[in-house]
Amino acid sequence: RGMMTGSGPVVRNEGHARIVPIASLNPYSGRWSIKARCTTKGDRKRFNNARGDGQLFSFDLLDQQGSDIRVTGFGDVVDKFFDLIEVGNVYIVSRASLLPKKPQFNHTSHQFEIRLDKDSTIEAANDEEATRIPQIIYNFKKIEDLERMDVNQMVDIIGVVEQVNESQLFTRKDGGETRKRSIVLRDMSNKSIDLTLWGNFADNPGDGLEEACRNGVHPILAAKCVRLGDFGGRSLSTVSSSQVRLEMQHPEAIKLQNWYQQGGASMAPQAITTKGMGKNNKLTTLGAVKAEELWKTGKPEWISVVATIKNLPVEGGASRKSIVYEACPNVLSENNRQCQKKLTELEQGSGVWSCARCGTLDAPLDYRYMASMEISDHTAAQWVTAFGESAEAVFGMSARDFRQNEEYNQDFANTLQDERNFTTWTFRLKVYEDTYQDVARMKAQVQALSPVDFAKEGWCTLDLISKLEAGVPVLQARSLPAGPAAPHPMAMAAQPGGLVMQQPAGMTMQNPYGGPPPMAAAGGFNNQGGNQMMGGAMMGGNM
Repeated sequence: RGMMTGSGPVVRNEGHARIVPIASLNPYSGRWSIKARCTTKGDRKRFNNARGDGQLFSFDLLDQQGSDIRVTGFGDVVDKFFDLIEVGNVYIVSRASLLPKKPQFNHTSHQFEIRLDKDSTIEAANDEEATRIPQIIYNFKKIEDLERMDVNQMVDIIGVVEQVNESQLFTRKDGGETRKRSIVLRDMSNKSIDLTLWGNFADNPGDGLEEACRNGVHPILAAKCVRLGDFGGRSLSTVSSSQVRLEMQHPEAIKLQNWYQQGGASMAPQAITTKGMGKNNKLTTLGAVKAEELWKTGKPEWISVVATIKNLPVEGGASRKSIVYEACPNVLSENNRQCQKKLTELEQGSGVWSCARCGTLDAPLDYRYMASMEISDHTAAQWVTAFGESAEAVFGMSARDFRQNEEYNQDFANTLQDERNFTTWTFRLKVYEDTYQDVARMKAQVQALSPVDFAKEGWCTLDLISKLEAGVPVLQARSLPAGPAAPHPMAMAAQPGGLVMQQPAGMTMQNPYGGPPPMAAAGGFNNQGGNQMMGGAMMGGNM
């Protein structure tokens, strides 16, 4: 392997092998070194498998010739190099091996990936040559071209940010939670497409994009290595190796900005992502969900309702029956996600816990909410289940803090129950069919929730009025923005005969739910029960 000068882990310039382009690397290259810039860096991930506990991390490198490759380290190598690697810096990597990559996880251009070991060296490079290595290289596709491409390809895209929806909590199939945010991009082909920002991207740059669009500014966004899907026509989504950034100085960004300011903004784009897919994220009432049997479609449906917590059973204290359970903290090697299965104490008071998936645990326990509550609006009531951040929003604390409080204060749970009952929230629910004792029933899981913003609802009411005055049916015009802060269904009032709404005089409106036609009279929105909707609140009348 050659001689090293000094005893430290860093090999100096005179010690490492000749620097070669990334594109030339192969398992038969012999000794080699590469000089490249770090473009993305993953988190330190811990896992547990049959061989015990472990850890890993990876990062992607880009060289001066424009080729990129992934570098991965396991075990002690993580401790050796994790803090050294920073996105944007240039490094010389030597004394490592090459293994075939797994294309489903590794989206770099090279067919192999670099595997670090205890003899590997990584040296920071700050010479003039390092400054010539690009920060990022794009291969942009036009939005109109995406319609003709096969799905599951990784593409680079640039566009004007036309719309930004609110961030929302998403529960994965394994029970883990993450955040997502949908935005709409358009380009000079005058086509638009939805891009879903997952995880940290939902907050950064998502929060800044939302604020900009709220202030009437439409920035240029570039996204590298995003997945092309066929969810609702064509759509895009980020993956762990994606790069998403504002690009104001890139030549394509300048072209887009000029086009948008010189007339592109006034042109109606053609969306290649289908909107209004089924009844997903439908703004409705609990009564309408049950009457239309949305939960019997054979697949989950996502709906939003404004409802009040009617019954929140909270048991704790000496009974140890709680809405919080002991959860497995292990990270699964197959997907790098926390197990979260409910643990069983092998013997009461022993402090030794076992997971049905991972076996006996020595690691500190995690805690997780699993809270059932009955919610109700003016049309019906329904039991729902809340996990993770959704339950934290209700109780105002983490599951671990809840457990500690209930153990040291016998009245804590009951006091909190009294405070939370009869509070009103905007719920985003996943509804689906479940069978219990051979009887089909509707199940509902809370995906996100937020307190009702009555000032915001007042503005939403004014918006509904303006749509009615323009002759737009409000139940079609009022699409729900993605995210937990959903507006109140102020124009809705379910009743046995169907939906009845009052509108400005002289207007004709069809009732999409059947029943008697809407009343035609001037004034506010009223239902036949005498409840008047104002500012998102239901006042008076029969509840």
